[in-house]
Amino acid sequence: MRPSRFYAACRALVRFYFAVFLPLLAKGVENIPPDGAVILCGNHISMLDPLAIAVIARRPIHFMAKKELFAFKPLGALLRSLNAFPVNRKNTDMSAMRTSISILKDGRVLGIFPEGARRKDEAHPELETGVGLIALRSKAALVPVRIIGPYRLFRKTGVVFGPPVDFREFWAHVDGNALAEAMERIEKAIFSLSI
Repeated sequence: MRPSRFYAACRALVRFYFAVFLPLLAKGVENIPPDGAVILCGNHISMLDPLAIAVIARRPIHFMAKKELFAFKPLGALLRSLNAFPVNRKNTDMSAMRTSISILKDGRVLGIFPEGARRKDEAHPELETGVGLIALRSKAALVPVRIIGPYRLFRKTGVVFGPPVDFREFWAHVDGNALAEAMERIEKAIFSLSI
């Protein structure tokens, strides 16, 4: 699916900004399938992370974003026009889950940060299990992403894409054990990536 003109124009502007002020060192971009359903699942160190991933990936991305960002209507309208949609991080958000599955069933790209909040240090909390459930239910390719920062003016920030995580053995029967194993694989896939 081709990005809208507005999405493409904004991505071009943001790409220019990164190229001048916050250069990105991308690795493993070829691991993003050129078509079909894909989940880009990464760590979260800054509010710049979605922008960094979006300017590197060749496909438009639908990012899950905290619902508080949509409370200010002009910002919410902008985010929606850039393919973002809200999620309630305080409890299980079935609406966001359904939206995610719908995006993937249409063969598009979903972007998600399962840490649930930005983490500036190397220690990472237990990941939110929603991404594992989405991956198992949708059977989409899940590509792990690691942002290696911090972002600093005129210094390169690493953005590494790993090979898709294989969940095929769990597709026939999705239960608690399958979900726990899927989450363990996702966490290992993200945090083992390096430049």
